Amino acid sequence: MSDRSDREKLLIEELFQALWSATVEEIRDKMNARGLVSVDKVLVEHLLKKVRANPDKFGFTVPHVCPGKPFPGDDTRFFPMMKDKDGYYLDAADKAHIFSGLLSTIKRVIRQSLNCAIALSIAAVHSRSKSYVQSVEDLAKDFSDLARRAKRVQRDIIQADGTQGP
Repeated sequence: MSDRSDREKLLIEELFQALWSATVEEIRDKMNARGLVSVDKVLVEHLLKKVRANPDKFGFTVPHVCPGKPFPGDDTRFFPMMKDKDGYYLDAADKAHIFSGLLSTIKRVIRQSLNCAIALSIAAVHSRSKSYVQSVEDLAKDFSDLARRAKRVQRDIIQADGTQGP
């Protein structure tokens, strides 16, 4: 095994041990306190992205959380969600975190998709190339469709939970 893959394995193991935390800074502090690695906030954010993008490789993911400061008493926003059931099942608080992060992500997708659709439609007006205009209009429609589908998923999540968010 290479030094690089050994370091990655160690970093991911340390990340896992530092989860059940309220903030990225808390994860960083826990990882550094154990003394096996020295990490900064940027590296922790990178490791979270890596784990989220590769749950098959690492065996777990970390659900997205609502951006901003944690609510009072919300001290476990970042937690591992195992890819395979191994005796641990999500409790109501875990599910609430997952849905809260999911709703936050969906809201961002809706907002950004609609903004992109508008910007692309405006950009098409300023071009003389028919093929460019057609391509841009098609992409703008795709973004609008994505926003519409994301709104439907958002509505379904809220209705399933019976609230405006878990």
